[in-house]
Amino acid sequence: MAENLKSDVAAKEAFRDELLRRGFDAARITGSPADITATKGGETFYFEVKFTRQSASYFGAATLTEWDAALKSEERFTFVVAFLRDDGWAFHEYTPDEFMQMSYIPPFKIFFNVPVGGDRVVMSRNGSGAVALSRRRLTMMSELFARFRGGER
Repeated sequence: MAENLKSDVAAKEAFRDELLRRGFDAARITGSPADITATKGGETFYFEVKFTRQSASYFGAATLTEWDAALKSEERFTFVVAFLRDDGWAFHEYTPDEFMQMSYIPPFKIFFNVPVGGDRVVMSRNGSGAVALSRRRLTMMSELFARFRGGER
């Protein structure tokens, strides 16, 4: 089996271990509401880990779900950029406000799932959490993005 060079599992494990070294009572890889949930002194903290192999600049993404979790627990939520250096793991940590300063919203993407080969079939996304595209939703998204570009806050 080939190694997935983009996998962030090792980064999550390394940061979990770092939190335990820092004196957190517990730290576990959870996935929701963030990659790592940790406790210290009876308080719960959340860490969203972003892994990169880049050495100078990192272009990545955080989902709307991740941002929702960050704003719901803002005082206890940290975005973590994890990267490997010659001497091991390094971590840069950002509050939601700090990470927001480095983030932007591009034109919305609309994903599709088209079968290739065999019969031409429309594939259902029922139960996936995805929202089906419709003309109305497409128009709403276009109007919302136009408002964003117009400087509305």
